[in-house]
Amino acid sequence: MRKPKKKSRLQKSRENPNSRLWMHKADRAWKDIIHMGGRCMMCGSTEYLQAHHIFPREIKIYRHDPHNGVLLCSRCHKYNVELSAHRNAPSFFINFQMLYPERWKWVCANYKIDPATKNDYNYMETYKKLEELLKVLKRQHETGIISH
Repeated sequence: MRKPKKKSRLQKSRENPNSRLWMHKADRAWKDIIHMGGRCMMCGSTEYLQAHHIFPREIKIYRHDPHNGVLLCSRCHKYNVELSAHRNAPSFFINFQMLYPERWKWVCANYKIDPATKNDYNYMETYKKLEELLKVLKRQHETGIISH
């Protein structure tokens, strides 16, 4: 009688919806959606663009929510002492609130985190939803429904 063949680490990762494999795939899909904006939300630059999480990505329930992402150039993201989301968060949020009042409402509405929802997270399912959203957004962009 033959012993069952052992599964590889990759196969185990593919079968585990909470594995790092699915987390990284979901991260990439989220980043691609955020990058569809095409320009820095603060200064309008189209160079050296980076996706920034409003709520830290360690908070799983918001990590892949497209509302939780803004596109920033590297200057506005990390290097500008006056505006940077990382070096001067209060200034960043004041500007963000003035420039994007609707997005600010989302931030305020989601500021309180329900601890019960933290563990109920499925990276594989999230990745698949983000990929579907990305396909829709790309089709809309190609047909001219949305633009940068």
